[in-house]
Parts: sequence; structure tokens; C-alpha cells
Amino acid sequence: MATPSFDELDDRLGFVYDPDTGECIGTGHLKISPTEIALELPVDDRVSEALDLESFPNEPDPTERLVFIDRHGKVALGGCRLRNTTSNFGGGLAGWARISIDYAAEIGQADQDYWQVTGLRSEIAGLPAWTGLSSVNSKRTTNDSGLIRGVTVEAESKESIQIGTEHGLSLYPHFTFNESRENGQHILTEKVFVQTLVDEPIPWEEHAYVHQAMQDLLTVAYWKPCGMKVSAASNKKYPLMKISSGEVLTDKWRPVTSVRGGRGKRDTEMMLPTRTHALFSLDDLGVGNLQRWIDKPEEWTRVVGPLVASKYQRGSTVETQLIQTAISIEALGYLVALRENKVQRGKNLSFPQYLKRIHETLDCSVDEVIAGSPHNGIPPFKNYEDWSVAFNEVYKQAKHADHPLPDPLRAVILTDAGALLVRLYLAQEFGVERQRLEKNAKYAS
Repeated sequence: MATPSFDELDDRLGFVYDPDTGECIGTGHLKISPTEIALELPVDDRVSEALDLESFPNEPDPTERLVFIDRHGKVALGGCRLRNTTSNFGGGLAGWARISIDYAAEIGQADQDYWQVTGLRSEIAGLPAWTGLSSVNSKRTTNDSGLIRGVTVEAESKESIQIGTEHGLSLYPHFTFNESRENGQHILTEKVFVQTLVDEPIPWEEHAYVHQAMQDLLTVAYWKPCGMKVSAASNKKYPLMKISSGEVLTDKWRPVTSVRGGRGKRDTEMMLPTRTHALFSLDDLGVGNLQRWIDKPEEWTRVVGPLVASKYQRGSTVETQLIQTAISIEALGYLVALRENKVQRGKNLSFPQYLKRIHETLDCSVDEVIAGSPHNGIPPFKNYEDWSVAFNEVYKQAKHADHPLPDPLRAVILTDAGALLVRLYLAQEFGVERQRLEKNAKYAS
């Protein structure tokens, strides 16, 4: 029977240790699901003292780091927070303590520090196609009837693309191959890792910020939720070594799982719908502009954050999404006005004026923005000015309680159009040529 992989071990019983003292706290039940990593411990005196249960929840003293050990191996648990306790029938001490966990990493020894790491790898939906880093070439031969006679597949990972950011960002192509000859299955899967790699260990959060910035960029490009999965971590303190001599060979990448570090929940789809088109690709941006997106995000945070977050909210109303898009438009218009010396920092213009400034400085057609949706009964707008008036009206209807709610369908069409306006501007700002934008906007809106 094959040994289960780290990803397959989602329900484990073992012992919980304090990594600082090396002392065993108690027994624990570690459960990993698509939406949560949780550890449950039956409470005795040791657990109560280690987790400071007597002060919970008034003055909780969270134990942010724990180590879990069972027959399958050792796991570093990070971002641990005491969520709740349950009382036993006898009263007094709690019966169970439940701890929520941000990330879990397989480790070789209990004293290895993987709460700060030198490297982190993640996968993001749509990244292989967006980068063009395909590892697979295939050739088919057919007979006179058009039926496939043979398929030749060659897979070889290409060289990684070094972006050269402060956090050592690279795009690292990879592929996996699984087969089941008994069932006639041969599965080849392409992957491109987002990889950050630095010389000295830093907190996970600093790595994850860069990975989320990549996820945001792909969301702007595809306008679909792009699932992100943190998959491996490394620490240069614990490299891969030759057993016989102790010679350092390379970085040792450990499998990890995390419920934080990207937008959306851990169960956000890792595959985009078929025939999803990007507004721009890595080739359109170029490495230099990608580096600028990663290393200098502060200026664009208020523009990108609300816009992208709207794609990962489940069950939100169209009014919520409309307002978030309008917040993004206002932030963009403010930046444009500052650049053009049309407003002083700390002052503001009206929302219609921000819409006007964006259009005046956008060097590409807005035909797709003002196209409406004729098959849904929303005819094209005569010009950008008419569209701006319509968007401002539904925005006020969504925002102000003394206005009637906007027509839902009209609001959806205008919200997507407003998002496209911002996406076009961001693409232009980060180097995409006008001709490419106008061509791609027809299919990526």
C-alpha cells in the first residue's frame, strides 16, 4: 500500500508540542479541509496552562506556533488562534479546545523552524497560459477517416523567468505525470509556480503578499476568480544534502497547505473556464512592468483592492459589487487628477469629473466599455459621456438610501463595463500596447 502524500493526509491523530520548549502539550486531532485547518485537543491541566484557557476569551494569549507529530511525520502549524472551548459534563475545565490554523508545513525534525522561510511556491489558476511557459508539445496523426492513429507527447520544463523583485520573484514551470495502466489513464498536468526566494528567513506573510499581487494581476487580466494554492516552502537552514558526505545539493522544498495568503477561499477553482481570454499576457507587459507591479504596489492599492476583491465574494449583491467598482474608479480618477495637477493632494473632485479624467488620459478605444448588452435589452450607449451619466446614476441608486434600487440587470452590465474601464487603464499603465488592448478587449470583457 502506497504511503499517502502530505496533501492526502487530511484527518490525523497525534501529539501536539510546544516548539519553543519541546514539551508535549497533549494529544490532538488535526483536520485539513478546503476551507479550514483546525486542531482539536481534549483539555487537561497541561493544555489549559499551555493555551492559557483560564483567560479565554477575555484576554486570550494565542499560541501562534505548534508542532504536530503522528506516525506519518511532523507538521509545523503556524498562525494558530484559539477559537473556542467546550465544557465537559463535570464542569470546571473545558472539555475540548479548538484552534484555527493559517498554514501547515511538513518538517523533517521537530525543532526545524518553518514559521519563517526563505522560499515559498504557489500555483495560480490561469498562470501557465498567461506566461506562455508551456512544458508540453504534442503531435497527432490521423487515418483517412480522421480518427487518431497516434499521439506523440513530449514534456520538458522550460527555464524559469527571473523577475528580479525585492523578494526574488520567479515564474517556475513544472509538470506532473500520473498514470493508471489498469484503467487506461495517462494524465499530464502543466504547472507554473510563483516562487519567491530570499537569502534570510522572513515571515510567511511577506512572501504571501507578493504571491497575492500576482493573483491580483491575473484576476485583472482574466476577470475571473483565479484560485491560488500555496504548495511548498523552503528554509535555507535545512537544505537537501548528500547523505554520505553532508554536501549541500540544493534547497529542500517541503509540502505545505494554507488557508491564507491569497484572495478567496482555499476551495476557489484552480482551473479557469474553457475559452477564457486574457486582456493581456506576460509578453504584453514585459518583465520590467511586472517587476514594477510587484515592487511598487502602494500607489495602486486603493484601485486594485476593491476591484479584484469583488470577484471573490460569494453571495454578495450587485449593489455591493457596483459600489466596489465605483470605489476603484474614484481612486483611479483621483490618481489621474493628481498626475494632471487637476486636484491637490487631500482634496477631491466629483465622481463624474473622475470618470472624465480617466477617459481623457486613456489612450485606447472605449467601444467595449460603452457597448451595453443588446441581447439583454441594454443597447449600446451613444458615447462615453452618456455611459458616464448612466454609470453615475446607478451608482447613486446603489449608494444612497433615498434613491430607488437600480435595475439589477442594468447594474450588472454597467458594473462590468466600469471594471473594464479600470482594467484597460491598468493595462495601459503597465505597458500594454493600444492595438493589443483594443483587440483583446473584445473577448476579455
